[in-house]
Amino acid sequence: MLSLIDSWQAEDVEQTLALCHADIVFLLNAEPETLPYAVEARGKAAVRTLMSEMLAVWERLSYLQVLLGADGDVGRVQTSYRLRHRPSGEILIGSKRSVVQIRDGLATEIKQLEDAARLAAFLRLVGRDRSGDDIPQL
Repeated sequence: MLSLIDSWQAEDVEQTLALCHADIVFLLNAEPETLPYAVEARGKAAVRTLMSEMLAVWERLSYLQVLLGADGDVGRVQTSYRLRHRPSGEILIGSKRSVVQIRDGLATEIKQLEDAARLAAFLRLVGRDRSGDDIPQL
């Protein structure tokens, strides 16, 4: 679990995926129209795309992950972050939780639990829609 945390904190997508099961599921608790990338990905190829798109949209100014605990095959991670939204240049500061399911030493599911309403409001405030295009003002 700590290796998975370390590799994602280092933005090493390939090393992170090496610690995941072939059928990995990555879930974000956000509305699909809110984000410029998928909120659910299944399989290493789709998760690779999702992770790469996340890193393309958000520049990590600080990103600290802490393992809160592990209970059998479930790990819980707290992430505190300061991110720059690349399309707008605006800064988002916050935290999120992740729940990671492990089987045979590999991650099988990663759920990122973000304040979805807060994230949607931030993206509305910076005036960007899902594609990164400007949102027309009414």
